[in-house]
Amino acid sequence: HSPQRLQMSLEPRRDVLARAGAMAAGVAAASGGSTAAWARGAAPPPRPIKTVEEPTKEFLENEAKAQAFRKQQIAFKKEWKDAMAKLASTASKDQVEPNVDDLTRLVLKGGGLPLGVKRQEMVSEMRRIR
Repeated sequence: HSPQRLQMSLEPRRDVLARAGAMAAGVAAASGGSTAAWARGAAPPPRPIKTVEEPTKEFLENEAKAQAFRKQQIAFKKEWKDAMAKLASTASKDQVEPNVDDLTRLVLKGGGLPLGVKRQEMVSEMRRIR
């Protein structure tokens, strides 16, 4: 680039920067100066924090639901581990099919695998048993 061409490309950028600075100064003056601090990168003023003394009814209901879900998942996972142990301890192929059917019933009853059991881990275990 020639020096003259470079000078021409910088002028519009300088104009934009000058206009942006003028706007920031105008906003700061109109709002009492607090926005000028934001323009310089300072943190905005803190918002007041509203605290609740007692848990709300909705919060308590959601906590009760979560606790019930956790208990259900613990029981489901125990059943799952028992069924997997039974499948792993099978000696003949004739015993494998009913145990796999038990696992299938558990998955259908529970709506999927228990929490903490990954599909890939289950598939690997099944293949190892097979």
